Amino acid sequence: PALYSLKISFFDWRLSRPDKIVHFVGIKNYLSALTDYRFWNSLKVTALFAIITITLEFIVGISLALLLNRDFKGKSVVRALFILPMVISPLCAGIIFRVMYHPSFGIINQILSLFHIAPKMWLASSSTALFSVVLCEFWQAAPFVLLIALAGLEMLPKDPIEAAIVDGANSVQRFFYVILPLLSKLLILVLMIRAIDVIRIFDSIYVMTKGGPGNSTEIFGLYLYKEGFRFFKTGYASAVSVIILIIVGGLIILLSKVQREEND
Repeated sequence: PALYSLKISFFDWRLSRPDKIVHFVGIKNYLSALTDYRFWNSLKVTALFAIITITLEFIVGISLALLLNRDFKGKSVVRALFILPMVISPLCAGIIFRVMYHPSFGIINQILSLFHIAPKMWLASSSTALFSVVLCEFWQAAPFVLLIALAGLEMLPKDPIEAAIVDGANSVQRFFYVILPLLSKLLILVLMIRAIDVIRIFDSIYVMTKGGPGNSTEIFGLYLYKEGFRFFKTGYASAVSVIILIIVGGLIILLSKVQREEND
C-alpha cells in the first residue's frame, strides 16, 4: 500500500472517477500541496498541538512518576488509576470529552457556573477549540510518559543518588543534575514515540471538532482524510502523505542522532 500510494502521488487519480484515464502529472501534486494554505495551516496546527501536548505530558508525567516512586499505602491502586486512561480507545475518549465540553449540560460549564463564570462554547470557538482537544490527548497520553518514567526511575542505580545526598544536594538539584541525565536516553525514546503518535492522531479530534471551527484544529490526519475521502483527490492526498512521511522521518532521524550523542 505504501508503494502504491507513492506511485499514484504522481498521477491525477480521483476516487470519485476511478474508471477515467489516469494522467501522469509528475510533481504537480507535490507543488500544489506546498502552495496550499490549508496544508501549511495543518502543519502549523499539528506543530502547535504536538508542542503543547508533549510539553504538558512530560512535565506532568515525570512529576507524577517522582511522586509515585515513593513507598506509601495503596501504591499499586493509585498507579493503576493513573494509568487507566491509556486503556480507553481514542474514539471513546473523544466522545467523553465532547460530552464534557457541551455548552448546556457539559460538566465543565456546570462547574464553572458554580463560580459564576459564564458558559463557554469550548469546541465551537477557534480561541478554545485547540486547547480543548489538547486536554483530551494529554489526559489519555500522559499516563504513558508516567509509566515509562516510573519504570526508568525504578531501574536507576542508587549509588549516584546516595552520593548526591551525602554531598548535600537538595531534591531539585538531585533531579536536574543526577536523575534527569540518567533518564535522558529513555526520555528521548519516549519523546520520539509520542511525537509520532501526536502527528498521526485522528480519532479523537475527528469526533470532537472534525477540524473546526474553520481550520483551527485541522491537523495533518484530518487534512489528509478530507482531501482523500471527502474531496476524492486520491493522487493529491497520496502526495500529502508522502510529504508527511518525509517530515516524520526527518524528525525521527534528528531524535535518533540526539540519542546516539547521548549514548556516546
